Amino acid sequence: MAREVKKRTVGMSPNSRRARLQEQITAINEQLILSSMHEHDLREQAEDLAAQLRAEISEREQAEEALRGTVEELASALKAKDEFLAMLSHELRTPLTPVLMTAASLEIETALPSEVRDQLGMMRRNIELEARLIDDLLDLTRISNGKLQIKSVRADIHELLEQTAEIVRDDDRNKQVRIVLGFEAEQHYVMGDPARLQQLFWNIIKNAHKFSPASGIVTVGTRNASAGKIIISVADTGIGIRAEELPHIFNAFEQGEIASQKHFGGLGLGLAISRAIAKIHGGEISAESDGVGRGATFSITFAVVGTPEAVDYTHSTSSTPGRAFRLLVVEDHEATLGVLRHLLTRCGHHLTAVSSVREGLAAAAVGTFDAVISDLGLPDGTGFDLIREIHREHAWPGIALSGYGMDEDVRRSHEAGFRVHLVKPIDFKQLQRALEDLVTNVG
Repeated sequence: MAREVKKRTVGMSPNSRRARLQEQITAINEQLILSSMHEHDLREQAEDLAAQLRAEISEREQAEEALRGTVEELASALKAKDEFLAMLSHELRTPLTPVLMTAASLEIETALPSEVRDQLGMMRRNIELEARLIDDLLDLTRISNGKLQIKSVRADIHELLEQTAEIVRDDDRNKQVRIVLGFEAEQHYVMGDPARLQQLFWNIIKNAHKFSPASGIVTVGTRNASAGKIIISVADTGIGIRAEELPHIFNAFEQGEIASQKHFGGLGLGLAISRAIAKIHGGEISAESDGVGRGATFSITFAVVGTPEAVDYTHSTSSTPGRAFRLLVVEDHEATLGVLRHLLTRCGHHLTAVSSVREGLAAAAVGTFDAVISDLGLPDGTGFDLIREIHREHAWPGIALSGYGMDEDVRRSHEAGFRVHLVKPIDFKQLQRALEDLVTNVG
C-alpha cells in the first residue's frame, strides 16, 4: 500500500504530496470508521439472532417437556382405564358363573316341565349376552392397545357361517326372522382364527337379525368374485342406514340415530370389533344401504387358501366319554363352589372342594389328583401361588378360573403353571371339554 502511494506522489511538490497523503489518510480513516460501524452492526445482529435462537430453544424445550407430561398423563389415564375395565369385568363375571352353570344344567333336565326349561333357556341366553358385552369392552381395549391377537389355522368359512347362523336362530324365540344361506364360493377356506372369525360373523348376522322386522329375512351368501378371494355378504330387510351415517358405523359406540333407540339395545361396539378382526386377518369389511327402511348389506372379503386334504379318522383314538377324574377344586365364591361340586359330582368325578390356598395345599399333601381347578383370587393368596407350590411336588395339570380375561392375565396363568385359563362366567360344557383334553393329553 505504501509503495502504491509513493508511486502516485512521485514528481509532486512537497506541499502537494502532503495534501495528497492527507486526503488518502482521511479516506482510509473513513473506511476504517465505516468498517468499525459495520462490524458493530454485524455484532449486534449476531447477538440478536443468538438471543432469538436461545429463546426458541427454550420454548421448544418447554414445549417438549409439556408434551412429555401430557403423554405420561395420557398413558397413566389409559392404564387406569384398562385396570378399571379389568376390575369391572371381574366383578361382573364372578356372580354370573353359578347362575349360568345352574341354568344350563337344569335346561336339559327332561324331568322339568317344558315351560320351565324354556325359562331357564331364556336365563342362560341373557347371561351369555351379558358376558359377551363384557368381552366386547375388553376386546375394544385390546384393539386400542394393538393387542388383539389371533391363532391362525385353516378355517372353513361355510362351516363357521352355518354354526353362527344356527346360534342366532337358536336365540330367536318370538321374532321368527328367517336366515337364508346361499353358498356359491367353491374356494371357502382361509387362514384365520375360527373363534375370532365366528365372533365377526355373529356380530354381523346378529345385527342384521336385530334390525330386521318380525318375519324379516337375513340372507347370508358367499362367492369367489376374483381369484384368491372370498366375499361373504349379509343382507337384511331391516331399518337401513342413513347415507350420512354409513362412513361412521364402524366407529366404536357409533350406532346411528335409529339403531341407537333404546328398544334395540347394545353398546355400539360390535361393528368396530368386527372391522378390527377383519383387518387383523388381512381382510376388508364394508356396508351399503339404500336408506332408511330399505335394509343393509355387509360384505367381508378374505384371501382364500387351498382345500385341506381329507383326514382319515377311522384309526384315531379319543378319551372315553364319561371318564371319572379325581379333582381338587379351589374356589372361595361359595355359590360357584357349590354349583361346581354339584355338577362335577353328578358327572361322576371325585371331588375335594376347598376355598383357600392353605386348604388346597393341605389337600394336595395327603391326596392324589388328576387335575386341579382353581380360582385365581383367593382369600389367603392367589391361584398362582397354589399351582406353583403344587408343582414343586406333583405334575397335576391345572385349570384356572378367573373373572380377568385380558391377554396379560392368560399369560400369567400359563407362566405360573396352569395349562388352561377359563374366563368367568364358566360354561360347564367348556369346563368338561377342557378336563377331558387336559387329563387325556397328560395321561
